[in-house]
Amino acid sequence: MASELTCHKLADRIKSILMHGVIADKDMKKYIASVFSDPDPAELQNILHDKADSDSDSLIDLIFTPDETVQCQLETLIETEPFNFRDEECICQRIEMQVPESYLIMPGDGVKITLSLTPGIITAFVSRLKLTQRLPLKLRTVINQQSDQETALRIKVKLRNSGMKFTSASIDFLCAFFKALSQSKRFPDYLDFVIPFVESLPANTTIRMALQNQRNQCQNHIDLANRFEILLKQSNMETLMLQGIRTPYISKAETLAKIAVIDDIYYAIMARTEYNTHN
Repeated sequence: MASELTCHKLADRIKSILMHGVIADKDMKKYIASVFSDPDPAELQNILHDKADSDSDSLIDLIFTPDETVQCQLETLIETEPFNFRDEECICQRIEMQVPESYLIMPGDGVKITLSLTPGIITAFVSRLKLTQRLPLKLRTVINQQSDQETALRIKVKLRNSGMKFTSASIDFLCAFFKALSQSKRFPDYLDFVIPFVESLPANTTIRMALQNQRNQCQNHIDLANRFEILLKQSNMETLMLQGIRTPYISKAETLAKIAVIDDIYYAIMARTEYNTHN
């Protein structure tokens, strides 16, 4: 449980962010244009205040889903103390007393649309910060040591957002991963693989075995695609379909890139001599 002072500090920081409004990025503007037929500012204002429109609810959810940039502004305070769900309630109550409205800002258009902040919107916003998801101290220390401040904040936000359950084995693996590869030019690719990989680790499977299984699975997909290409040269598509042979819907380029990522991670951390699945 966090201290009352820390909860109030965090609530005030969130309040400040909400009071400054949410800037619509290109993805949000594209969503608005496609779902609501590119409305003008007045139409958009009416849409956002139409409580009977389910699409309006979806847009409000999108607007008040904190992105990584927002989360990074809060991360240094979030990691100072352990938060629980009662702390979230305290933070929401403080924001509700002080911030009656926010804004949607459309860059380039000079449009600023006022939005009422209901208790439901505030609760959802705070919940999406995943305050109760706390990174182990050992892991946070290694991340801070191996990365500059901005990069470290983004990494910690990504890890907390994943919601992964940490074990001693996964913590040791992640620490070794950051020590070995955080300075690599391909680090973003490695991180994009490692987070869902650790998050979905099967029970009673070692990390070494899980990496090997991932690589074997990728290689099997490549082999299947290669066999299909050979068959396609020998017969036309209609004949293959009649024979019950399905088209393998994979990207060989993406799968080969994933294999390269797995190889780099394994060889940087595990014993090279024990990784023979590619031979």
